[in-house]
Amino acid sequence: MNQHEPSLPNKKGIAIVLLAYMGPYAYLMMLQDYQDPSRFGWMCLLVGCVTVLLALMARAFDSMYLVGVGNVLSTAFSYRLVQSIPGSRWERFFEPFQPNQTLWIYAGGLLAVQIAALLAAHLLARRGNGRKSTSE
Repeated sequence: MNQHEPSLPNKKGIAIVLLAYMGPYAYLMMLQDYQDPSRFGWMCLLVGCVTVLLALMARAFDSMYLVGVGNVLSTAFSYRLVQSIPGSRWERFFEPFQPNQTLWIYAGGLLAVQIAALLAAHLLARRGNGRKSTSE
């Protein structure tokens, strides 16, 4: 077996992470903001935690490409769902932006939170490795 090829349990884990990433997270945030703005913060927290968890799982499987692929797929599904919602109330709600522009803002925000979590995890891992080598 090739040393760079993931084992079967890792392949299953990678598939699960990729499937979970396919959720239209930015669309769900937009929909929650539109339907009940008072609970928007809770939805951001929930979606942010889920996507950060997925990013950290991708890191654990040593498959960082999943973060990029997953975010592209999630944004594509969100874009498709945003396009399917008719109505001027939906468009007026997100002024001064159009719904598509708002989608990109939300998706970018989710990606920024994931990148920040991955950087923090990387720095903590390096810091932990530094302590182990100095204590030995």
